Amino acid sequence: MNKKFMKNYFLALGVLFLSFNPLNAQQIQTVKYEELNDIFHHEKDKLTVVNFWATWCGPCVKEIPYFVEASEQYKNEVNFIYVSLDRAKLLDKVEGFVTKNNMIGNLL
Repeated sequence: MNKKFMKNYFLALGVLFLSFNPLNAQQIQTVKYEELNDIFHHEKDKLTVVNFWATWCGPCVKEIPYFVEASEQYKNEVNFIYVSLDRAKLLDKVEGFVTKNNMIGNLL
């Protein structure tokens, strides 16, 4: 193999490693239904927007980029909470989706 190929190969591996680094992953909290009300009313001085979504829901997936953009734009004024309706056993799939879509905020 030539040097250029090997250099590009290892560069691609490095980028891939950094993109899946657990330090970059957003923490997803698993909660019970009964706990949601307290979480929704935690910050009383801010407007709270709650997005119920799932990885299997086409319209939900389509709207996520707009919520992400709004959460970045209004992060000081609005509290965004994303509630995944996926089953807890699919947490790995949800974490991958969250990372891929740069979802930052309260993730349940």
